[in-house]
Amino acid sequence: MSEFEGPPLKVVAMRTEKANRDFADWRVSTERQNVLARQLKEVPRSAVDDRTEGDLRFRSVHDGFEVAFMLLVQDGKFIVLVIGYDREGEMEKHLDYLRRSAAEALPPPVKTLLQGRKKKNER
Repeated sequence: MSEFEGPPLKVVAMRTEKANRDFADWRVSTERQNVLARQLKEVPRSAVDDRTEGDLRFRSVHDGFEVAFMLLVQDGKFIVLVIGYDREGEMEKHLDYLRRSAAEALPPPVKTLLQGRKKKNER
């Protein structure tokens, strides 16, 4: 059996509360959101289209707008976590806020993993 064989990862798109608010603020239709989710699931990582800032990724999506997202793997799923939606160049002004919004949406095991090991004096 080849090392490449095995159950394939299922790709899912999720969004944070901030992304929900952004979609509502910009009046992004459900249809447009579904198209965006399909595009991100089909091509979650694009060396050509994505800009990165650490673990955050930014991609222009249409009409001068972009989406901020993270890529995660958990429980056999490849997760595209949409964090925000705004005019191009605006979200990069608020990187800390985007990271906090993403951290709030992460499942507990992933949060623990990202926090790293505690030092002796923190236990």
